[in-house]
Amino acid sequence: MIKALRLLVTVALAGSACIATVALPARAAEQTPDGSIGVVDFERVSKDAAPYKAANEEIGRLQNGLQQNLQEAVRYVFLNADETKELILILDAKEPTAPQQARLAELKKLAEEREKRYNELANTPNPNDEQRTELGNLGAMQQDREREKALREMQQRYVGELEKKVSEVRERLDKAAREAIAEIAKQKKLSIVVPKELVIFGGVDITDEVIKKLK
Repeated sequence: MIKALRLLVTVALAGSACIATVALPARAAEQTPDGSIGVVDFERVSKDAAPYKAANEEIGRLQNGLQQNLQEAVRYVFLNADETKELILILDAKEPTAPQQARLAELKKLAEEREKRYNELANTPNPNDEQRTELGNLGAMQQDREREKALREMQQRYVGELEKKVSEVRERLDKAAREAIAEIAKQKKLSIVVPKELVIFGGVDITDEVIKKLK
């Protein structure tokens, strides 16, 4: 029986490696005039720049919504495979219709009634043959492979949807950051800009300008 499913997607946008520019070779760097290398603290940019904050909130809302749907589908173990698939279709609806909402309530009530009946039968001393059969049928729902398959497919689809969204957001943020850095570097006559973690000493820190530019 499936007890829990999780959306295993890392949505942090702090480490956008593709934003980082390529550092100059050591010999070329030695010949570069002092002050022509720019430095950006990308961790600060991801925390303080408005587009990054908005993006993290956007992805967080999507992740929470998908996780809530997944947990709700897993919760109702006393539905058969077809009923579970119907439940998933309704949960997937961005704006469920009134009939869909009514059917969702019916499915939840049905599952809860079956669970109650299962517990009653499980605690019945000396059940008769009919009660044992009913108990076995209800218990089998929790082991329904088709139901578990539908839930796994739901999880995989949600993970794919979330990963696609994260990829789209990363691409959008990287583009905006590159454009902001390029413009600031041109204004300050910087020949190259590198991530702060690559710099031991020196360089012109343009982090504040980048954050401001992105707002």
